[in-house]
Amino acid sequence: DVMDSQHRPEFHPVKHANSRSPESRFLGKAVSPCDDIDRASPLTYVTKSTVPFFLAAGDSDPCVPCAQSKMLYDHLQAIAKHPDKHLYTEFPDVGHGHPAFGEPEFASRII
Repeated sequence: DVMDSQHRPEFHPVKHANSRSPESRFLGKAVSPCDDIDRASPLTYVTKSTVPFFLAAGDSDPCVPCAQSKMLYDHLQAIAKHPDKHLYTEFPDVGHGHPAFGEPEFASRII
């Protein structure tokens, strides 16, 4: 991904600016990298009092790259009042909505 000083690091305009991207669907219009980037980024909404997150990522996910989930986790760790309450796990060879997320091994990480 190519970045410049105007773009948040988790946003790649080519992948996410089209009208069908998750970010565009969230905003209800095609994302404009310069105008909408902060509104589309979950990093914008992280505060010291953000409730605990459990982030699970599949390293073969074409919709939400692991790097984005990891970036959110790292941001939570840096800002949160209780960083130990935020958890991150990554599944090898797993895509978006993969059945592995319903397996007992996955459930045991949540509970």
